[in-house]
Amino acid sequence: MKNVGKVKILTFAMLLAFGVVNAKADSHCEGEECGIVCGSSVEECAEFIKKSSAGCDEDCVMDNVVEYLQNQVKQLVDDSEVDYTAHILLSENKKFAGKKYGFALVEAMKDFDEEYRTENTHEQKSHCAAIIKYLPNKADVNAVCSYGINEEARIDFKGAYFTIVFEINDFRNRNVYKNYTTYKFIDDDFYLYQYSREYFKAGDKKGQFVLDKTDIFYRQPRDDKDKSVLIPISVANQQFMENLVKQCYKNGKCKE
Repeated sequence: MKNVGKVKILTFAMLLAFGVVNAKADSHCEGEECGIVCGSSVEECAEFIKKSSAGCDEDCVMDNVVEYLQNQVKQLVDDSEVDYTAHILLSENKKFAGKKYGFALVEAMKDFDEEYRTENTHEQKSHCAAIIKYLPNKADVNAVCSYGINEEARIDFKGAYFTIVFEINDFRNRNVYKNYTTYKFIDDDFYLYQYSREYFKAGDKKGQFVLDKTDIFYRQPRDDKDKSVLIPISVANQQFMENLVKQCYKNGKCKE
């Protein structure tokens, strides 16, 4: 690892980036007329802004978002000794209550010759996911990234819900857990429904890991029964999610 920041990411596998990007999709706009603005992570959005400065349609927005994610995942695993390749795991549009949303998931992993790859290979991976809300003449994009050992990632869909799953499998250090971030479509937007983590411990059989405990840092029906302070996806950034974790331990709903 090249710096303390990446060590912390590897250790806790917390959310790295949850920036908000707005990109106009008017095919006739250029530069500032397109209203391309970054939210909580301006530096990470710089390349996306540059590539999206010209107007484009929904397909073009998706292509630019995917390219942005590919740049991000390769930056997270920056290592001069080994080359990394960015793979597109998901790139598709879905409708919620008749409104179109785009979902993208990209993975970066080391390039190994198959003859040197073994079942016990401990490789660093990174993933970036993005949710695109298509609007007239623009698109709102929320991105989240993670970094870990033998990491796996996916986006699960079920009715009005979708869940981003980051699974960290550092078997070497007995550090195995899964992060789940679930959003629910309510009225005209996605809102945080649940943020939780499953921790695993070594089982009786060699190489086996079994569920040890689950921490539910936030659950809307538990923590906001009246839906009086729903948390929109654009608000649930890295700092906000970390505060949910701290609050859960502070109020006794989560235990060490």
